Amino acid sequence: MIISINKIIIPFYEKDSNKKLLENFKKESNLILSLFPLEEKTEKLKKILELLFFSKFSFLTSIITIREKHYILFLYILLIIYPSITKGKKTYISSLIDLEIINYIKLNYIPCLIEENTFKKSLYEIEDFLNNNDYKSGAYICSCGNWYKILECGLPLYTFNCLFCKEIIGDTFHIPYDRNGHYRIFRDKSQEDFVMKWVNENNWLKRNCVNGEIRNFRSKIFSDFKNEVENMNDNNIIGFIKYSKEFFIKNKNIRNLNQITIRLIECVFYECLLLNWELEYLYFNDLENLIPNNYDSIFDVLTDCFDLLEIELEKKGIKEIEIFFIMIYNKIGNLFINYEIFNTIEIRNEFENKIN
Repeated sequence: MIISINKIIIPFYEKDSNKKLLENFKKESNLILSLFPLEEKTEKLKKILELLFFSKFSFLTSIITIREKHYILFLYILLIIYPSITKGKKTYISSLIDLEIINYIKLNYIPCLIEENTFKKSLYEIEDFLNNNDYKSGAYICSCGNWYKILECGLPLYTFNCLFCKEIIGDTFHIPYDRNGHYRIFRDKSQEDFVMKWVNENNWLKRNCVNGEIRNFRSKIFSDFKNEVENMNDNNIIGFIKYSKEFFIKNKNIRNLNQITIRLIECVFYECLLLNWELEYLYFNDLENLIPNNYDSIFDVLTDCFDLLEIELEKKGIKEIEIFFIMIYNKIGNLFINYEIFNTIEIRNEFENKIN
């Protein structure tokens, strides 16, 4: 089987500066495409192949502006997707490249998806802040999970509203506003003792009574805060949760999955979305709700997926990505075939453990 990509390459070939790059693409493409056993064709597969190689498909016709490795990884992920769209039966992957994708996602526990817990995001940032600032600098958490900092003396002098939930934070006269879920986070017991000794010596709690009652200085030690946040259950989400770009890029603790598994499953998911979009199965607003915030396009999400996967492979000493994919694509592709739905946590966990 030979699928020519000349119809993609010819429009760019006239420029001498592009010839070498395009020849590399053509060579790599024909090598990878030779791995596709095309004796089995479904209507969906025919549409995808026609889309990829005989139309103005936005990913491949952007061939000059993308990195060669992105194009190669796109084809390798397609090898994983391929078996699920050749058998003519409903699978997880075939459902992601389908007109009914939104309904399918709403009813399933999507692999490698967790809720973007604002407290967990704040946890990492607060830890970095406390470790890299002086002893007086203060970190405070709002009940919505977002945090803020006070430098210099580390104690509040002004009242203002949280940018996210609009509740009162800060406060006056060196004492944080007293309400549930709003408190200072101390680096350790030593810092807490240091600050509270200073507060008590200046009698700030008694001097700033509210209706005759001594004000309460709410606080937690960072280790206790960390333990509470890490024990929050955010792992079992049915349907889809839209990530921020920052959270999407960050390494995530998802059940017992390693980072390579997470990034590989993300590559498959977002490549399916890209194919779905190009096949015009998805409306723009639906696609917008399925990609992380602050991305201009599904194309940009997918190229980040490829880069993040490559980073995780390099951490394990795997620099020849082509060899890695040739070793795993068949097993991973066949594993996806065996799963039609993830309508229970147990089915989702079973799949994740197998692919891990």
